[in-house]
Amino acid sequence: MKAFRIFLGILAVGFTGIFLILSNYFFDYFYYMPYDQTPSEMFWVSVVFLGLAIICNILLFIFVLKDKKVVTKLYCTIMPITLAFAAALYYLTIDNDNVVRLMMQRSGGVISFGNISIEILYLIVGLYFILIFGLIAVIIKPLKQVERAVVSLEDGYIREEIKIGSGKEFRAIESGLNKINNNYKESKIMFDKLNNEYSKYLPQQFVKELGKKNILELSLGCNIQKEVTMAFIDIRNSTKTSYTLSLAENFAFINKYLGIIGPIVRKNDGYVDKYLGDGVLAVYLSPESALKASNEIIKAINQDSKQLGIYSTTVGIGIHTGRVVMGVIGDKKRLSATIISESVNSASYLEKLNRKLGTNLLFTKETLNKLNKNCIVNYRYVGNFEFVKNTNLSIFECLDSYEPKKRENLIKTKTDFENAVRCFELGGGSCKKAFEKILSIEKTDKVSKYYIDKLKEK
Repeated sequence: MKAFRIFLGILAVGFTGIFLILSNYFFDYFYYMPYDQTPSEMFWVSVVFLGLAIICNILLFIFVLKDKKVVTKLYCTIMPITLAFAAALYYLTIDNDNVVRLMMQRSGGVISFGNISIEILYLIVGLYFILIFGLIAVIIKPLKQVERAVVSLEDGYIREEIKIGSGKEFRAIESGLNKINNNYKESKIMFDKLNNEYSKYLPQQFVKELGKKNILELSLGCNIQKEVTMAFIDIRNSTKTSYTLSLAENFAFINKYLGIIGPIVRKNDGYVDKYLGDGVLAVYLSPESALKASNEIIKAINQDSKQLGIYSTTVGIGIHTGRVVMGVIGDKKRLSATIISESVNSASYLEKLNRKLGTNLLFTKETLNKLNKNCIVNYRYVGNFEFVKNTNLSIFECLDSYEPKKRENLIKTKTDFENAVRCFELGGGSCKKAFEKILSIEKTDKVSKYYIDKLKEK
């Protein structure tokens, strides 16, 4: 079939040349004869052969360039017009002395070619170019639509349907682009769903902190050093409660409290890095957010616990601010996003210290020093405790999570309490009376009781 089309194209080329020669021959025969002896039939025979030459040119491109439809369309419109334009100039500008060449004449100040004035010649040439450019603009207009659609698809899927119009070949392109667009939409929707689902296992904030757009860009070993505030949150009484519950009820019990903690963490610009059974490691970009979220968590769980009766519980929270390494560890088959730093261990230590001191929320001096000056926090110094060998932490208790009456009493006795703590640290025994005085004002102050017990041990 391809060879046959090429054969027809060759025939079209041959006949085009023959018809153009015949057209020129009959026109010359018509034009060079004396005016009174020129048969008019010769002119029309010349026109017919010119028309046949044009048809052969059209057939040439239809058969040889059948698949290149835009090229065919341009050729089939421009070529006939160009041939007609050339023929018109040839007929109009031939000289009166039967010499086939252009003659420029000056008569009465008017410039003319042959028997036609130059103004008319300019008009014909101008109309030709206007017509050609107009046809090209109309024919390639759909190509501009294709270009716009492709540029839009580079930036993502297009909400509206792509419309190009014009001929059959452009309708096929239009259909193809719409299919690509729809496939991209479906892929984007699926990718967003997967990304949202993955963010339940790996926080999106963690991915962003590593400078990645989505979880697919993470790779083994990628990491970043950053200063953050970490909060270790532990649900108290969960172990004791678990003995009275079935396995299914245990899951429901833990998830109930985790369902309270997670949303509060996220609301305060933090994210849950890990769920550690009944514990939580939350990460915040600022200490203000960590303290605000922690106070909200304590109050929310205390309020909810009152309605649970036998299953009532509390939480202990330890907060520390420091530099950490955030990154991806593991091997090629199993990756895990994590935070590595001594700062994490410090927060964990404070969370456990809450049980010893009978407090709800403890934070370190590093966190206190990083607080914004405009941040209002009620706190008191509770002592200098040995974290690991030869490493001590200056620790403070946040008072804002307590009931209003207890909070007021602890704020009122803050100066006396801190002086008593420093006296204890210096080895003084006279601080016992100060702690007893504070206990007389606030009987539930377990930190004062802790120091009195320590003094008794001495």
